[in-house]
Amino acid sequence: MYQKMTSIVPPLDYVLDVRAEMKPVKISQNSTPQGKSYYFQFIGGYIRSTNGELDIPLQPTFDDAFLPADADVVSLRVTAVGYDQKSGDYFQARNNGFLSLSDVKGEANSISEYGNSNCTGNFTIQTGNKEWAWLNTSVLVGPGRFGYDENGDIVWVEYKVFRVRSTW
Repeated sequence: MYQKMTSIVPPLDYVLDVRAEMKPVKISQNSTPQGKSYYFQFIGGYIRSTNGELDIPLQPTFDDAFLPADADVVSLRVTAVGYDQKSGDYFQARNNGFLSLSDVKGEANSISEYGNSNCTGNFTIQTGNKEWAWLNTSVLVGPGRFGYDENGDIVWVEYKVFRVRSTW
């Protein structure tokens, strides 16, 4: 027998802030770059827990994260490693999200607390740390926002990461 669904949206726990900083990325504000490819060169960032117990810098695991583009979507994949000096454990973070070109151009239709230049991502975080081991099997999602420099180039993407809690 199936359980009656009481809510379409499962409960979410706000658990982390994740920021990926990159070398400036220029994306044309006037045209859709169909068939073009972009390279976001990830240069640093951080993972911070909302309870203040985790605050670790992230380093790239490779120089360029390749972003193939078509008329609708570019994929953003960043893999990074952080070392927690308190516990001596490593954390590997990966964002498997997608950005629509309208999001990148700042023309997103939906408005969030981040404004109208938002995106979404889903995350995989793996660690050998016993206290944070629940991250290894959690479904993590997050709304994000872009940061721009004075030339209008994208220089960071920042996410509020939520853990999806099962209602089963």
